[in-house]
Amino acid sequence: MHKPRLVVLAAVAAVVAAAVAPATAAAEPNLRIFRGDVNGDRIVDQVLPANEAGGGQHRPCVLSISLGKPDGTLGKPKDYSYDSPRTSAPFCPDMGVVADLRGDGKPDMITTGFQWYEGGFLTLRLAQGKVKVTGLYPGLSFPSTIRTTDFNGDGLPDVWSSSDESMEVRSFHSTPDGAIVPGTISGCSSEPVPQHFLADFDGDGGQDMLLSRRCEFAYWAAELQFGSGKAAITFAKGQDNYEVYVTDIGSDGVPDIGLISHVPQLRVQHFRNDGAGNFTEV
Repeated sequence: MHKPRLVVLAAVAAVVAAAVAPATAAAEPNLRIFRGDVNGDRIVDQVLPANEAGGGQHRPCVLSISLGKPDGTLGKPKDYSYDSPRTSAPFCPDMGVVADLRGDGKPDMITTGFQWYEGGFLTLRLAQGKVKVTGLYPGLSFPSTIRTTDFNGDGLPDVWSSSDESMEVRSFHSTPDGAIVPGTISGCSSEPVPQHFLADFDGDGGQDMLLSRRCEFAYWAAELQFGSGKAAITFAKGQDNYEVYVTDIGSDGVPDIGLISHVPQLRVQHFRNDGAGNFTEV
């Protein structure tokens, strides 16, 4: 099946003003409630991470799951307890996403914790009326968000996370056996979620990340990081709060890049993509 090159709406690129609005949501879009098909019936369910008495300082954790109905409503929430494999408090996650890590049609809940100092991804599955722990993997410290996309084009969902506490944005790849391993995208980022767009810029079937990231008070960088791991492209770097967006200059379906600078005056630049992730300013 043909994979779309552009993840973002084409309308974003039609007007520069639309690009000024960041493509990011709130700092903690997945905190507490998250949604997805957790039981494999292709209907969206709702998950609320909760804790046993002790505010997450004990290993027993709870997910309150409301299964979706065909009419679009949610059923009555049901609590599912499980024992966290984490060895330090807080033991229970408070944010997550739903994705089929193995591609076997059985959804996974990929969770993490906003206050997890050492970071980590705790993967869970709802099976036979119980929530089961399927893995615990290294992640990002004090994450502000957790999100999924396919960075390497293997058809399996990968994960990315960012944090203003540990000042990082990083990607992680999933493996066919459901493990989560370090990915190719990494950088200093002082925002909870950097301004960004996802698209397949080099035509390899995987998503790449165009982002404007601030590294504390040292610099801003407008750059493209590739999901395949090839060398990143920096379009601008300095003290300006750059803004980036995706456009289609030639109406050829290939994602091109727009860059807005503010210092010493407003400036808009465009970079044409040859389809393989090589760019020429136009």
